[in-house]
Amino acid sequence: MNKIDAGQLLSQMRSMVQEMNTQKVSINPGSLQVDSEQTPNFGDVLKNSLEEINQQQHNASSLSNQFESGDPSTKLSDVMVAIQKAEVSLQAASQVRNKFVNAYQEIMNMPI
Repeated sequence: MNKIDAGQLLSQMRSMVQEMNTQKVSINPGSLQVDSEQTPNFGDVLKNSLEEINQQQHNASSLSNQFESGDPSTKLSDVMVAIQKAEVSLQAASQVRNKFVNAYQEIMNMPI
């Protein structure tokens, strides 16, 4: 098994954070215009989000299997980042689901 250089791993993580910070996009709320024909409906947005979460889960699993089988091109840092992305995505989806369930229950409990 390969030895892990902590300094190298830390520098890779720092470069990933720096890369993520440079890719942030600022949006001016005044410049946004909504076109009702191009606005996706809620079902499509939900479906696409769940498909993306599923893809991240499969990607993390695939990278993990490659690393476990000894593939020299697969780095431990890539595996760990993919697993963390998949985990965070799943937790976020779970929180969104909980908010929807709470909102639904609140609406159902409203007096008519």
